[in-house]
Formats: sequence, structure tokens, C-alpha cells
Amino acid sequence: MLKSFWWNRDWALWAWGGLILLIGSLWLQEQMTVAINQWYGVFYDLLQNAGDYVDKSDE
Repeated sequence: MLKSFWWNRDWALWAWGGLILLIGSLWLQEQMTVAINQWYGVFYDLLQNAGDYVDKSDE
């Protein structure tokens, strides 16, 4: 079944085009996730280190 789908001239455009679209969308989603994590990274670091905060009332 897979051989007839991937190598059949009638379905080759859909098979290879769909594969490229799927891989491309997964790559784009991963790049966007990394960019969002970098953007929020400083904020998340502040939340994680909030317990280490010491109020210096002398200042």
C-alpha cells in the first residue's frame, strides 16, 4: 500500500507534497516554541529564583 501511494504518479504530488508540508510545519512549530521560550525565559527564571530573594531594608 505504501509503495503504491508514494511511487504512483497519480498520488506522488500529494504524497511528497504532504510529507514536505508536514515536516515543514513541524520544523516551524519547533522554531516558534524555542523563540517563545527564549522570550519568556527571563520571566520564568525570576519566578524560579523568587525563593532566594532577600529584602534588604537598609537600602
